[in-house]
Amino acid sequence: MLMAKMKKGEPITQLAAYDYRTAVISDRLGMDILCVSDTGGMILFGHKSTVSVSFDEVMMMAKAIDRGSKFGLRMVDMPYWSFHVSREQAVENAGRFVHEANAEVMKCEGNRYHAPNIEAIVRSGIPVQGHIGITPMRMPQLGGFVAQGKTAKRAKEMIEDAKAMVDAGCFSISV
Repeated sequence: MLMAKMKKGEPITQLAAYDYRTAVISDRLGMDILCVSDTGGMILFGHKSTVSVSFDEVMMMAKAIDRGSKFGLRMVDMPYWSFHVSREQAVENAGRFVHEANAEVMKCEGNRYHAPNIEAIVRSGIPVQGHIGITPMRMPQLGGFVAQGKTAKRAKEMIEDAKAMVDAGCFSISV
């Protein structure tokens, strides 16, 4: 479905969704991708940042989206430290989202240094959307929620990050 829309030049819609009702409404509106984002932990559970949102909280939101969505592609934003330690950890946690919450795609925030673990997820058969630029997990490193790529050096780094994500097998990149 997404490839057909892309070939026709049609827009692809993606919505952050955290609960059952939003998933039901998104289906009625024809959203292409429903992204269960760790930001939902801030919105629903009062976390100060996405870094403190737990794997189990994201899993709970992902299960709610699965119950409410019949048509939209279900994507889960892998939470902080769920794919960063090793390739094995990355594949195990992505597989849990697929198995337990019927997720179809993972979204991984990161940069070129995370690419080997992201590649392991893709090689295991789980599609991944890479996320670069303003990435909530890296706010302390990036200086807060500010536009990225404004200097030549930072723009070059973002291009390198995007290329690494593509080389790792990501089907798309969110910036």
